[in-house]
Amino acid sequence: MTFVLGRRSFVTAGVAAALTPAGARAAEKPVPGDGHRRSGPKLRVRGRLVEGMLAIPVTLGERGPFLFEVATIGRGFSIRSELVAATGAEARSEGEVALGRPRTGDLALAGGSSAKLLPPGWPMPQPLDGIVGLDVFGDLSLILDFGSAELGAGPANLAEPDGRTIFAYRDFDAPVVPVTVAGVTFPARISTGQIRAPLLLTPDLAAKVAASAPEAAGEAYLGAQKFELKRIALAGAARVGTTRLAAASALYPPPTDENSLGAQALQGLVLQLDRRNRRVRLLPSG
Repeated sequence: MTFVLGRRSFVTAGVAAALTPAGARAAEKPVPGDGHRRSGPKLRVRGRLVEGMLAIPVTLGERGPFLFEVATIGRGFSIRSELVAATGAEARSEGEVALGRPRTGDLALAGGSSAKLLPPGWPMPQPLDGIVGLDVFGDLSLILDFGSAELGAGPANLAEPDGRTIFAYRDFDAPVVPVTVAGVTFPARISTGQIRAPLLLTPDLAAKVAASAPEAAGEAYLGAQKFELKRIALAGAARVGTTRLAAASALYPPPTDENSLGAQALQGLVLQLDRRNRRVRLLPSG
Protein backbone atom coordinates (compact mmCIF):
# COMPACT_ATOMS: atom_id res chain seq x y z
CA MET A 1 0.00 0.00 0.00
CA THR A 2 1.35 3.45 -0.90
CA PHE A 3 0.45 6.81 0.63
CA VAL A 4 1.39 10.27 -0.66
CA LEU A 5 1.70 12.41 2.40
CA GLY A 6 2.33 15.84 3.82
CA ARG A 7 3.93 16.61 7.21
CA ARG A 8 0.73 16.05 9.17
CA SER A 9 -1.00 13.65 6.80
CA PHE A 10 1.88 11.17 7.21
CA VAL A 11 0.12 10.04 10.35
CA THR A 12 -3.47 10.09 9.12
CA ALA A 13 -3.33 8.62 5.62
CA GLY A 14 -4.89 5.24 5.11
CA VAL A 15 -7.74 5.80 7.55
CA ALA A 16 -9.82 8.44 5.80
CA ALA A 17 -13.27 7.41 4.64
CA ALA A 18 -14.79 8.68 1.41
CA LEU A 19 -15.74 12.33 1.62
CA THR A 20 -19.39 13.05 2.21
CA PRO A 21 -21.35 15.97 0.71
CA ALA A 22 -21.81 18.68 3.34
CA GLY A 23 -25.59 18.60 2.98
CA ALA A 24 -25.72 14.97 4.12
CA ARG A 25 -23.75 15.47 7.32
CA ALA A 26 -26.55 16.12 9.80
CA ALA A 27 -28.33 12.87 9.03
CA GLU A 28 -25.17 10.75 9.17
CA LYS A 29 -23.35 11.77 12.32
CA PRO A 30 -24.16 12.84 15.83
CA VAL A 31 -22.22 16.00 16.65
CA PRO A 32 -22.00 16.73 20.38
CA GLY A 33 -24.06 19.83 21.03
CA ASP A 34 -23.78 22.36 23.80
CA GLY A 35 -22.96 19.71 26.38
CA HIS A 36 -20.61 21.71 28.55
CA ARG A 37 -20.34 22.23 32.30
CA ARG A 38 -18.95 25.16 34.27
CA SER A 39 -17.30 25.09 37.68
CA GLY A 40 -16.19 28.65 38.24
CA PRO A 41 -13.48 29.41 35.67
CA LYS A 42 -13.14 25.73 34.70
CA LEU A 43 -14.98 24.31 31.70
CA ARG A 44 -15.70 20.72 30.62
CA VAL A 45 -16.87 20.08 27.06
CA ARG A 46 -18.42 16.81 25.95
CA GLY A 47 -16.67 15.61 22.81
CA ARG A 48 -16.29 12.47 20.78
CA LEU A 49 -13.50 10.04 19.90
CA VAL A 50 -12.90 9.66 16.15
CA GLU A 51 -10.35 6.98 15.23
CA GLY A 52 -9.03 7.48 18.76
CA MET A 53 -8.64 11.26 18.40
CA LEU A 54 -10.50 13.63 20.73
CA ALA A 55 -12.81 15.96 18.83
CA ILE A 56 -14.99 18.76 20.23
CA PRO A 57 -18.02 20.69 18.95
CA VAL A 58 -17.21 24.18 17.71
CA THR A 59 -19.79 26.75 16.65
CA LEU A 60 -18.78 29.36 14.08
CA GLY A 61 -20.91 32.45 14.53
CA GLU A 62 -24.47 31.13 14.41
CA ARG A 63 -23.55 27.96 12.52
CA GLY A 64 -22.72 24.50 13.76
CA PRO A 65 -21.73 22.77 15.84
CA PHE A 66 -18.91 21.35 13.73
CA LEU A 67 -16.57 18.62 14.89
CA PHE A 68 -12.91 19.67 15.28
CA GLU A 69 -10.03 17.46 16.36
CA VAL A 70 -7.86 18.91 19.14
CA ALA A 71 -4.27 18.54 17.92
CA THR A 72 -1.05 18.92 19.88
CA ILE A 73 0.81 19.45 16.59
CA GLY A 74 -0.25 22.42 14.47
CA ARG A 75 -1.66 25.85 15.20
CA GLY A 76 -4.88 27.76 14.65
CA PHE A 77 -7.85 26.44 12.70
CA SER A 78 -7.96 24.21 9.64
CA ILE A 79 -11.21 23.20 7.92
CA ARG A 80 -12.19 20.94 5.07
CA SER A 81 -12.49 22.92 1.87
CA GLU A 82 -15.71 20.98 1.11
CA LEU A 83 -17.34 22.63 4.13
CA VAL A 84 -16.59 26.28 3.43
CA ALA A 85 -20.17 27.10 2.48
CA ALA A 86 -21.64 25.19 5.43
CA THR A 87 -19.39 26.97 7.94
CA GLY A 88 -20.02 30.43 6.51
CA ALA A 89 -16.28 30.99 6.02
CA GLU A 90 -15.23 33.90 3.83
CA ALA A 91 -12.22 33.81 1.50
CA ARG A 92 -9.23 35.89 2.63
CA SER A 93 -6.37 34.75 0.44
CA GLU A 94 -5.19 31.65 -1.39
CA GLY A 95 -5.72 28.70 0.92
CA GLU A 96 -7.13 30.76 3.82
CA VAL A 97 -10.58 31.81 4.97
CA ALA A 98 -12.08 33.90 7.78
CA LEU A 99 -14.43 32.11 10.18
CA GLY A 100 -17.37 33.30 12.22
CA ARG A 101 -16.77 33.76 15.95
CA PRO A 102 -15.50 30.32 17.09
CA ARG A 103 -16.69 28.92 20.43
CA THR A 104 -16.76 25.58 22.20
CA GLY A 105 -19.39 25.47 24.90
CA ASP A 106 -19.37 29.04 26.26
CA LEU A 107 -15.63 29.52 25.68
CA ALA A 108 -14.54 31.91 22.93
CA LEU A 109 -11.61 30.52 20.94
CA ALA A 110 -8.79 32.59 19.48
CA GLY A 111 -7.53 32.56 15.91
CA GLY A 112 -10.78 32.24 13.98
CA SER A 113 -10.02 35.33 11.90
CA SER A 114 -7.82 33.17 9.70
CA ALA A 115 -8.18 29.46 9.01
CA LYS A 116 -6.30 27.16 6.66
CA LEU A 117 -8.21 25.23 4.04
CA LEU A 118 -7.58 21.51 3.93
CA PRO A 119 -7.50 20.52 0.25
CA PRO A 120 -10.15 18.19 -1.19
CA GLY A 121 -9.43 14.61 -0.28
CA TRP A 122 -7.28 15.53 2.74
CA PRO A 123 -6.75 12.24 4.62
CA MET A 124 -8.64 13.11 7.79
CA PRO A 125 -11.25 10.62 9.03
CA GLN A 126 -14.93 11.37 8.70
CA PRO A 127 -16.84 12.83 10.42
CA LEU A 128 -14.20 15.41 11.39
CA ASP A 129 -14.76 18.85 9.92
CA GLY A 130 -11.41 20.35 10.86
CA ILE A 131 -8.54 20.70 13.30
CA VAL A 132 -7.75 23.13 16.12
CA GLY A 133 -4.30 23.67 17.60
CA LEU A 134 -3.57 24.27 21.27
CA ASP A 135 -3.03 27.99 20.69
CA VAL A 136 -6.76 28.62 20.12
CA PHE A 137 -7.25 28.15 23.89
CA GLY A 138 -5.10 31.16 24.80
CA ASP A 139 -3.05 30.50 27.94
CA LEU A 140 -5.54 28.09 29.51
CA SER A 141 -4.46 24.70 30.79
CA LEU A 142 -6.14 21.73 29.10
CA ILE A 143 -7.34 18.26 30.02
CA LEU A 144 -7.85 15.77 27.19
CA ASP A 145 -9.75 12.83 28.66
CA PHE A 146 -9.57 9.91 26.24
CA GLY A 147 -11.69 7.76 28.55
CA SER A 148 -14.77 9.99 28.80
CA ALA A 149 -14.19 11.86 25.50
CA GLU A 150 -14.18 15.24 27.22
CA LEU A 151 -12.04 18.35 27.03
CA GLY A 152 -11.33 20.44 30.12
CA ALA A 153 -10.04 24.02 30.02
CA GLY A 154 -9.18 26.41 32.83
CA PRO A 155 -6.46 28.39 34.62
CA ALA A 156 -5.06 25.39 36.51
CA ASN A 157 -1.37 24.78 37.31
CA LEU A 158 0.26 21.38 37.69
CA ALA A 159 2.59 20.67 40.61
CA GLU A 160 6.35 20.47 40.19
CA PRO A 161 7.52 17.62 37.94
CA ASP A 162 7.94 14.40 39.94
CA GLY A 163 9.21 11.97 37.30
CA ARG A 164 6.23 9.70 37.97
CA THR A 165 3.15 11.33 36.45
CA ILE A 166 4.22 14.96 35.92
CA PHE A 167 6.96 16.00 33.50
CA ALA A 168 8.42 19.26 32.23
CA TYR A 169 8.85 19.97 28.53
CA ARG A 170 10.91 22.65 26.82
CA ASP A 171 9.09 24.12 23.82
CA PHE A 172 5.74 25.87 24.19
CA ASP A 173 2.85 23.77 22.86
CA ALA A 174 5.22 20.91 21.97
CA PRO A 175 4.80 18.45 24.88
CA VAL A 176 7.49 15.77 25.02
CA VAL A 177 7.48 12.94 27.57
CA PRO A 178 9.96 10.17 28.48
CA VAL A 179 8.68 6.78 27.28
CA THR A 180 10.22 3.58 28.66
CA VAL A 181 10.09 0.21 26.89
CA ALA A 182 12.10 -2.82 28.03
CA GLY A 183 14.45 -0.68 30.10
CA VAL A 184 15.09 1.83 27.29
CA THR A 185 13.89 5.40 27.94
CA PHE A 186 13.51 7.88 25.07
CA PRO A 187 11.78 11.21 24.42
CA ALA A 188 8.56 11.16 22.39
CA ARG A 189 6.47 14.11 21.32
CA ILE A 190 2.79 13.74 22.12
CA SER A 191 0.83 13.92 18.87
CA THR A 192 -2.90 13.50 19.47
CA GLY A 193 -3.54 13.49 15.72
CA GLN A 194 -1.08 10.68 15.04
CA ILE A 195 -3.24 7.63 14.38
CA ARG A 196 -1.00 5.37 12.33
CA ALA A 197 0.54 3.66 15.38
CA PRO A 198 0.78 3.98 19.15
CA LEU A 199 4.45 4.93 18.66
CA LEU A 200 6.45 6.13 15.66
CA LEU A 201 10.14 5.50 16.33
CA THR A 202 13.48 6.14 14.68
CA PRO A 203 15.00 2.98 13.17
CA ASP A 204 17.86 2.74 15.70
CA LEU A 205 15.45 3.01 18.61
CA ALA A 206 12.99 0.53 17.08
CA ALA A 207 15.79 -2.05 16.90
CA LYS A 208 16.47 -1.63 20.64
CA VAL A 209 12.88 -2.17 21.78
CA ALA A 210 11.67 -4.76 19.26
CA ALA A 211 10.50 -8.17 20.45
CA SER A 212 11.05 -9.82 17.05
CA ALA A 213 11.91 -9.10 13.42
CA PRO A 214 9.99 -6.22 11.79
CA GLU A 215 7.11 -6.72 9.37
CA ALA A 216 6.32 -4.62 6.30
CA ALA A 217 3.65 -2.00 7.00
CA GLY A 218 3.32 -0.22 3.64
CA GLU A 219 4.94 2.81 2.04
CA ALA A 220 4.65 6.53 2.67
CA TYR A 221 5.95 9.70 1.05
CA LEU A 222 6.89 13.02 2.61
CA GLY A 223 7.33 15.28 -0.40
CA ALA A 224 9.67 13.34 -2.69
CA GLN A 225 11.04 11.19 0.13
CA LYS A 226 9.81 7.61 0.22
CA PHE A 227 9.39 5.66 3.46
CA GLU A 228 9.23 1.87 3.64
CA LEU A 229 7.26 1.50 6.87
CA LYS A 230 7.96 -1.38 9.24
CA ARG A 231 6.01 -2.62 12.26
CA ILE A 232 7.52 -4.17 15.36
CA ALA A 233 6.07 -5.76 18.48
CA LEU A 234 7.44 -4.10 21.60
CA ALA A 235 9.66 -6.15 23.91
CA GLY A 236 7.86 -4.90 26.99
CA ALA A 237 5.11 -2.66 28.31
CA ALA A 238 5.38 0.99 27.29
CA ARG A 239 5.15 3.50 30.14
CA VAL A 240 5.46 7.18 30.82
CA GLY A 241 6.63 7.29 34.40
CA THR A 242 4.21 5.06 36.31
CA THR A 243 1.44 5.26 33.69
CA ARG A 244 1.13 2.38 31.27
CA LEU A 245 0.41 3.27 27.64
CA ALA A 246 -1.98 1.42 25.36
CA ALA A 247 0.91 0.37 23.12
CA ALA A 248 2.02 -3.14 22.16
CA SER A 249 3.58 -2.23 18.80
CA ALA A 250 5.31 0.61 16.96
CA LEU A 251 6.03 1.75 13.39
CA TYR A 252 9.23 3.14 11.94
CA PRO A 253 10.61 5.35 10.49
CA PRO A 254 8.79 8.59 11.39
CA PRO A 255 8.65 11.49 8.89
CA THR A 256 11.28 13.37 10.94
CA ASP A 257 13.94 12.33 13.46
CA GLU A 258 11.41 12.89 16.25
CA ASN A 259 9.74 9.98 18.05
CA SER A 260 5.96 10.31 18.27
CA LEU A 261 3.46 9.11 20.89
CA GLY A 262 0.13 8.90 19.08
CA ALA A 263 -3.56 8.79 19.91
CA GLN A 264 -3.71 4.99 20.07
CA ALA A 265 -1.31 4.98 23.01
CA LEU A 266 -3.46 7.52 24.88
CA GLN A 267 -6.67 5.50 24.90
CA GLY A 268 -8.09 5.22 28.41
CA LEU A 269 -5.79 7.96 29.69
CA VAL A 270 -6.10 11.59 30.73
CA LEU A 271 -3.59 14.05 29.29
CA GLN A 272 -3.21 17.27 31.30
CA LEU A 273 -1.28 20.18 29.81
CA ASP A 274 -0.17 23.09 31.99
CA ARG A 275 0.76 25.24 29.01
CA ARG A 276 2.01 28.31 30.88
CA ASN A 277 4.47 26.30 32.99
CA ARG A 278 5.18 23.72 30.26
CA ARG A 279 4.27 20.69 32.32
CA VAL A 280 2.37 17.57 31.33
CA ARG A 281 0.69 14.81 33.30
CA LEU A 282 -0.57 11.40 32.15
CA LEU A 283 -2.97 9.39 34.32
CA PRO A 284 -5.55 6.64 33.80
CA SER A 285 -9.01 8.08 33.06
CA GLY A 286 -11.59 7.97 35.83
